[in-house]
Parts: sequence; structure tokens; C-alpha cells
Amino acid sequence: MPSRPNLPSRKTFIKDLMISVAPSSADNYCPIRKEEYDEKHLPTLLRPCGHIFGKQCIHSWFVEDINTCPLDRNQLFDPSTHDEKDEAGPSPPVGEASTQRNSARFSNARRSEGFRGRSRSMGYLLCLSGEIIAVDGYVTPNGCRRLVRDLWYQVGILFEHLLIHPDELDPLSVSDDEIRSSILDALPRGIHVDETAWSAMAHIARIMLNRHSEAYAERFDARMTVEDAISWGQDIWDVCGLDSTEE
Repeated sequence: MPSRPNLPSRKTFIKDLMISVAPSSADNYCPIRKEEYDEKHLPTLLRPCGHIFGKQCIHSWFVEDINTCPLDRNQLFDPSTHDEKDEAGPSPPVGEASTQRNSARFSNARRSEGFRGRSRSMGYLLCLSGEIIAVDGYVTPNGCRRLVRDLWYQVGILFEHLLIHPDELDPLSVSDDEIRSSILDALPRGIHVDETAWSAMAHIARIMLNRHSEAYAERFDARMTVEDAISWGQDIWDVCGLDSTEE
């Protein structure tokens, strides 16, 4: 994406266009970390777009030369432009220790959400509706939950298609290609799925299809139970969740 004209340098943007605000004037939660603001996690306003994030979180977002707002993806500064006094060598906006602390908080928040998994340092973040759903292509707990909901919806569409010929209804006869198509429709772009994980994803989709079939036979609306949602979310986490780079 080409830079828009008249964008400030990174240093100018961080110095002049990132404004600390009182926690009482911001939403309760940082959209990146999904934790409440407090005196150690101060909200910071991005003046061009008006969005607010935790200070360490938004600094970590910019540390890899990302120059867009995490929510609306509008460009905020020109990463190729340096102020004159920076020509000798620009320094990162936050120290290594701050980045490490932020990564640790992200890992702790992820573990506290009930998913068994291992940690991964924060890298490229994929956000949707204010939630981080993937890091470096691997789904977060929020991403797992969203993927379960979207896959349930796409499998429901597939089942509606099967009802065109109800006398021939047989969920077991659905081809692997049809199942894979439903999974692809549910996957947000940017999510990485290893080839070895497709069989596990297909297994979940076929169980969902069977739930729809059973509900249809009993003349009920198919509903996903909380237990199923948690179980399927954990299964997706096991095959597509954040890998360990620290163990």
C-alpha cells in the first residue's frame, strides 16, 4: 500500500499525534489486549483517527514498521521518512524490555481465557471487529471462538443446500470438497492452516453437519451448545493455535 502524501515521520507521529488520555475518558478495555485500563496500562489516543489503545500495546504494534491503525487500517505515518536528527540511526519507539513485558501480558491473557496452549511472542496481528484473532497467522482464543461460530454458520448453509433433496438427505455422503469449501468460507483471510490440520477441521465440520441433521429429524432448530463450542474451540486451538517459540 503506497504511503499517502504529507504523512508525518514515525517519530513525529509518536511525539505529537499519540496523546495519553485519562482512563475515565476511554472505553474500559484496550481493543488489542482486551484488558481494563489502569495506571500501568494507560489509554493512548491516536489523533488522526480517534481510536484509543493501551500505550504499550500500540507501541508494540508500531515496532515492526506497521504504520496503520489496528482497527481501521488507515495509514498514520510514513515509515520510510526519518527526521534529520534520526539519520544516524532511528531507535525503536519502545525498549526491548517493554516489548517483552507486553508479549508476556498477551500470553497471560490468552492462558486466562481457558485455552490450553503455549506462548508465542507478539508479531503480525490480524484484527477483526476490534479483536485480535490471529498472531503471525495462528489463531488466538478469540479467533478460535469466531472460527467455531463462522464454521457452524457455513455448515448450516451447506445443510440448507442438502435439503433441496430431503428424500436423499445423508450427511455421510457429503464430499470432502464440500466440507473443505465450508471451512474455507469460514476462515478469515490471513489464518494459517497446515495441511495436516485439515482432517481435524473436517472432522469438526462433519460433527456440526450431523448436529444439523439430528435437529432437522427432530424438527428442532439446530443450536450449538456451550459444551460443543468449547470443545470445538479447543480442537481448533490444538491444530491452528499459536505455536511455541519459547519452549
